[in-house]
Amino acid sequence: MNLRRGDIQPIGLEALLIDEARHRHANEFASALAALHILKARTPNPPRIIEETIARLEANVRIERLLLDAGTDNPALAVGRLCETIAMSHSRAPEFVIRSIGRAATGESVPVRLLLLFAYELVTNAIKRSDQDPGRIAIRIVIKAGMLRLTVVNRIDEHRAAPGRVGNGIEILDRLADSVGGRLALRNETDRFVAQAMLPMQPGDRSSN
Repeated sequence: MNLRRGDIQPIGLEALLIDEARHRHANEFASALAALHILKARTPNPPRIIEETIARLEANVRIERLLLDAGTDNPALAVGRLCETIAMSHSRAPEFVIRSIGRAATGESVPVRLLLLFAYELVTNAIKRSDQDPGRIAIRIVIKAGMLRLTVVNRIDEHRAAPGRVGNGIEILDRLADSVGGRLALRNETDRFVAQAMLPMQPGDRSSN
């Protein structure tokens, strides 16, 4: 990731440290992958677990790289790429249905990197909660009145107890949303679970002016 002068102030020290950790983890994953590929090449009839581990690590390298740089300012395209990559790390991938409504107004830009952090956590949690295998996960992105709303919906067994707000990932997202003036909401609706993140749009890039 190339940082321009002026980028560091709005990003913040904590986010830069997270970026450094993601970059380091991706490199460590890549090193582990290289070792596994050597092991596979030297092992006659390698067990399936080696192939599955290689596939999962490769997907996680892509996820880490994508969270650092989505390569696009289009929120639906960025989330779509993330979902495709997440699917690669699961032996039975869910069906993703993504819908996008609205666009950034003049002077606004979509907080894509922040959006992907929320999308990753909410989508992976939806995969864990889904009562279907591989299941279907609906994702909707709405941009309106200076806010971006990300909604992730998965089907659940209506007779099963509603999932609670547990896990460090959700707690971190809750605090992160609050820190940027947004909001995180989770609710159970009989046979489906709905997770929503409201994130404020960002001022447009004026570096070229």
